[in-house]
Amino acid sequence: MNAAGETALRTTIAICVNVTNDGLSGATGVLVRVLLPEGYSKVTDVPAALGDCYAPTTRILDIGTIAVRETVTWLITVTRNATGELTNAAEIVTAD
Repeated sequence: MNAAGETALRTTIAICVNVTNDGLSGATGVLVRVLLPEGYSKVTDVPAALGDCYAPTTRILDIGTIAVRETVTWLITVTRNATGELTNAAEIVTAD
């Protein structure tokens, strides 16, 4: 990190997205929009069980089905390619 607390350029970092179903029934068709800033480039993601489920062009993570009280964790490793403040966000966009 630099003096401003920012990760240095070309540093690889991990971003974790947790999605939990707190509902009364299972959820299907779960899509999460993961807003990685333009200053990041994807290196890899896990778990392998989700497969290659992230589409960088639409920024959609296709989780599929989540059982009641289940948490799905998606870990993406990215490289920082830009300076300045870079913030990521995630939101559920679809679930049945």
